[in-house]
Parts: sequence; C-alpha cells; structure tokens
Amino acid sequence: MLNQISYVISFGAQGLRRAPTHFKVLRSEGLIQNDVLAGKLPLIKDVYDMRQTKMAEWMENVEKAISRIMADKVYTSAEFKRERDNFHALCKDLERVEVKKWLQQILEILMAERAKEERKEQLGKLDALIKKHEELIPTVLKTQVKVDLYWKCYAYGDELKPHIEFLDGIMLSSTRDIAPSCVENVDELIERQEKSLTQLETKRNVVKELIGKGKQLLENPDKPKFLDSHVKRIEEGWDDTKEKASARLQLLQETKAAWEGYAEGLVQIGDEFEKAEDEIKKVKKRFNLQSAFDDLEKRQKIFADTKNTVETIYKSIQDNYDIMTMTLPDEKKDFVKKEVKAVTDKLGVVNKFEEKVKKIETFVNSLNGFDKSLKTLNTWMTDAETQLNDIKNNSDKMTPEDRVSLTMELQEDVAAKVEIIRENIKNEEENSSPKETRFLRMLKTSRMS
Repeated sequence: MLNQISYVISFGAQGLRRAPTHFKVLRSEGLIQNDVLAGKLPLIKDVYDMRQTKMAEWMENVEKAISRIMADKVYTSAEFKRERDNFHALCKDLERVEVKKWLQQILEILMAERAKEERKEQLGKLDALIKKHEELIPTVLKTQVKVDLYWKCYAYGDELKPHIEFLDGIMLSSTRDIAPSCVENVDELIERQEKSLTQLETKRNVVKELIGKGKQLLENPDKPKFLDSHVKRIEEGWDDTKEKASARLQLLQETKAAWEGYAEGLVQIGDEFEKAEDEIKKVKKRFNLQSAFDDLEKRQKIFADTKNTVETIYKSIQDNYDIMTMTLPDEKKDFVKKEVKAVTDKLGVVNKFEEKVKKIETFVNSLNGFDKSLKTLNTWMTDAETQLNDIKNNSDKMTPEDRVSLTMELQEDVAAKVEIIRENIKNEEENSSPKETRFLRMLKTSRMS
C-alpha cells in the first residue's frame, strides 16, 4: 500500500496523470483507510503547492522575458540572442495541459473532505492561475512572432555594421583637414580620393540592396523602433558620404587647377608687365597731325588690350589664390600672400601706361587745336590783306567815315588775332619742352608764310 502511495506522489509521468485514479482504487478496494490517507495528505498538499508555485513562477518568468524583449532598450545582437533563447526555452511547453490537469485533479482529492469555504477559496486560486495562463498564451504567441522579426532586425544591424564602418571611414577621409604645400601633394590626395570613390562605387549595389532590405522590414507594423534609425543611417550615410567624397575630389581638382593656374599666371603677368614697359617707351609726341592721330589710336588700342589682359590675369591669380588658401598651410600662405602683393604693386605699370597715353591724347588734341588755329589765322590773313588793299587802293571811292570804320574793324580783328597767337604761345611754353616749342613755332611760321 505504501509503495502505491509513493508511486502516486513520485511525479513520474504516469504518476502525475493517474494520481486521482490510484487513490480511488485504493480506497474502493479497502487497501487504504481514511486515517491512513489523511496522514499522507500533508505531503500531497506540499507537492501540490510546490507545483502550483512553480506554475506561477514560470508564468512570471515568461512575462519578464516578454517585458525584456519588448523593452525600448536596444541590445547588441549577442544580448538579444540570449534573451531570445531564454524566451524560447521558457515557452517549450506553452500549453501546460498535463500540469493544469494534474493540479485540478489533485486539488479535487485534497478538497474532497474540506469545508465548503476552503474548497471554494482553493478552487478560486487555481482557476485564477489557469485563467492567467490562458490569457498569457496569446501574448506569448504574438511575442514569438515579434521575436523572430526582432531577430531579423538585429541580424540586419549586424549585416550593416561593416558597411557603415566603411562609409564612416570614407566620410572621415573626405572631411578631415588637409594642407597640401605643393601641387605634388595635391596629386597624391586626388589619387587617394579617386580610389575612395571607386571603392564607394563597388559597394553601391550591396548598399542599395541593404537599403531595400531594410525598407522591406520597415513595412512590418510590429517592427522595433531602432530599425528606422538603422535604415536611415545606411541610406543617409551613403548619400552623405557620396556627396562629401565627390565634393572633396572636386575641391582637390580645383586646388590643383588653382596651383597650376597661379604659377602660369605669375609668368604671364610678368611678361605683360615687361611688354607694358616696352610700350610705354614707344609712346612719343608726333608733330605731324595725321601721324599723331594714327599713332594715338594705335597706342590707345595697345593700352586697352594690355589693361584687359593684365586685369584678366590678375583676377585669375586672385581667384586661384583664394582657392589655394582654403587648404594651404599657414607658412605657405604667408609666402604666397607676399607673391600676390608683389604682383599688386606692379600694377602701377598699367597706371603709368595709362597716364602716358592720356598725356599724348592731350597733346594730340592741343596739336589739332593749334593746327586749326593756324588755318583760321591763315584764312583771316588772306581776307585781312584784301581788306587792307581795298582801303589803300580804293580810298578815293570811300567816304572818310567808311574808310575810318573799315580801318578800325581791321585793327580790332588784328588785336583779337594777336591775343589768339599769344594764347597759343603760352600753351606751347606750358605743355611743350623748349625743343618742342621751337618746332611748333617753326611749324607756325611755315603755315603762316
């Protein structure tokens, strides 16, 4: 008899299922008396309480596992794997059919001869436990689906990691400070940047596939919050890295062009300054009016071309200087700045050229005015000589009043023309060298003779 009771409470698989049946058989066959059974009930009650407690603790552990899995915390994939494995282990026997049946049947035996209130209380506790279990099952099933989804998302994050590190490396190399001190340094940086862009291009398809995979995961309404940041980081990281890498290559190419253009500009503007100096020496006064006009036009064109060329080259030097100083080391900046200042100082040659041409322009205008004045005087002298001859030869035909009037008018004209001649002489002395003044007087004498 004792062996049979021990079998019932041993909790072997068969014992758990057949415990109530064994007690009924034993009692019906008279193999166990009520007093004997009563002596064993405390032991059975302890086992029942232990099983009930374990059931409650198991459900509590399941709830905690669900809570940890569904928390906002972002785990590492290794951490989440441990949580996932723990959750799956807890949920292996989710239905707990045998356990619930055993608890119900053993409680029936334990409460068979108990008071109604105690029986009601204990049955209520067990019913609450079973109800909680039934309500937990849908949550567990839903969580199982989410766990699989979350694991895919964590695996996706692990898959992204090396590519994000790659993009971060390209971004770092494309945004760090650079200070090439010569065009050779720029060439080296261009070569590296082109290599980085080539590497980016080889990763394009892989990255685009990962972005597409992430967006597909995002379509699931149960996706974890961190997934959006993962997809955003790889998508924006690709676009930003591509943009920054391309911008850095463009800056380097522009910097190289600036170095080359700057060096070429210094040589070109130096040549132009020398040409300007030579042309300044060729700017001279010419006393043949037509020759003076022709030469002035020629000098004005040469000056305009020189000025335009110098200003264009100088602007190019300034533009290249601005680009170069974006990356030049400080010590090199000072040196280049001095070179540009030296060029700026030499721009005075253009001003000197302009002043020389303007002086010649003033001279030619004066010469033209002088020539016109001489022609006017010549014409007047011819007319005045005719009037004087009329007064001399035809005075008998004039009234005394007419003769006096004509004589006075002629004297007034002579006085006015003398004043013009004096003004011309004054201008000659102010604007011409003694040699040029003598030449102009000879010209005047030849024109008036």
